Amino acid sequence: MDDWKDRYWGSDNYEALLDVKQRYDPDGIFWCRHCVNLEEADSSLSTGAIVGIVIGGIILLVALVMFIYMSFNRKRLYKELKDAAV
Repeated sequence: MDDWKDRYWGSDNYEALLDVKQRYDPDGIFWCRHCVNLEEADSSLSTGAIVGIVIGGIILLVALVMFIYMSFNRKRLYKELKDAAV
């Protein structure tokens, strides 16, 4: 897609978004297909990209562990309440 900048970000917005991107992510840690400043990104995975992927994986793992923990505690609490009512 040749005009992805205009289609995704709007021709008037892209330059302002590029300034923000360069100010807050100078190392290019956050990137995606058709992201702002994609033309500057290397085609291979950079160190920043790998760090971002690892951090994202850790966050997902923590969320999964919390969900499982909360699910088991909810069942235990429900059982305690049910037993107390009898």
